[in-house]
Amino acid sequence: MPLYEFKCLDCCHDFEKLILKTSQTSEVMCPVCRSRRIEEKFSTFASSSSSKSVAANKANCAPSGG
Repeated sequence: MPLYEFKCLDCCHDFEKLILKTSQTSEVMCPVCRSRRIEEKFSTFASSSSSKSVAANKANCAPSGG
C-alpha cells in the first residue's frame, strides 16, 4: 500500500495518507480543516540493503559527541 504525502492549500498542514489506488487521491481531505484543496508532495523512497552492507556501514560510523 503506497504512502502519499500531501499539503493542504487552505491551512498549510502537511500530512501522509495510505492509499490503495491512485484514483482514491481525489477523495483525500485535510485531517485538520477537512478541506479537499490539497496537493500531492514529492515523496522519496526508502530502501533496505543486505545485512552485509549494513554491517560494513556501521563499522564506518563514529559516535556523535556528548
